[in-house]
Parts: sequence; structure tokens; C-alpha cells
Amino acid sequence: MNSWYKNAFGRNSQNWPLTTLEYWVGTHASHADALEWTDAP
Repeated sequence: MNSWYKNAFGRNSQNWPLTTLEYWVGTHASHADALEWTDAP
């Protein structure tokens, strides 16, 4: 089976250096107050 996610060796790789759980913990909550909102030009 071919997959866009597999490399030339057939290994499923990703660019996140930590575990899936650490990615989820770091990204599951929205922190809108930490963003700077500006008007579009």
C-alpha cells in the first residue's frame, strides 16, 4: 500500500520531535488571549 506519509524505506515518519501525546497536549487548547489581533490591510 502506498502512502503519502511513508518515506522511501516504507517508514511512517513525521516532523514533530516529540510524542503524539505531547503534540496533543501542546496543541489541543486554544489560547486566543495569547494572540495579537489586527485589522487586515
